[in-house]
Amino acid sequence: DPPKALLWFQKAAAEDDALAQDSVGSMYAQGVGVDKDPVQAVRWYRKAAALGLANAQFNLGVMYERGQGVAQDNTQAVKWYRKAAEQSHPSAQFNLAAMHLNGKGMKQDAILAYMWFSLAAAQGDPEALKAQAKLARQLTKAHIDQGKQLIEVWLARHDQTGQSATGPDQP
Repeated sequence: DPPKALLWFQKAAAEDDALAQDSVGSMYAQGVGVDKDPVQAVRWYRKAAALGLANAQFNLGVMYERGQGVAQDNTQAVKWYRKAAEQSHPSAQFNLAAMHLNGKGMKQDAILAYMWFSLAAAQGDPEALKAQAKLARQLTKAHIDQGKQLIEVWLARHDQTGQSATGPDQP
């Protein structure tokens, strides 16, 4: 019963439950148990993202990239994708790689794109694996080696849960 689920999620969300906030956002984004309302979706995603929930940060990035519920803003999309990607969210890593590759919201950087595609691929994302392989065919060996060095540095700065062990990262 989606309307009943929404009510329970909203109760938990009011108590700063980030998972519930993300769920309410998704229900509004998809129109499940409630009329589709991207502005409300963004409102709930933002609350959960502020509490550090990677999935909500990813969802907020998607909303900014698509201009749903907010003005389209690739710089904001990159900001939120990066926050989720730093927590090892594979879809965020994939989207951040694509933003790097296409120069959307930032300077184009194929080496960083290679790094992020590789990190997402290592988590089993089949689209990331394809994108990484395609990009590798276009890069020089020196560029691939640079990308691999960035991966090693990134992995060294993150613990087993994917959380930063040393603070905010920038690649």
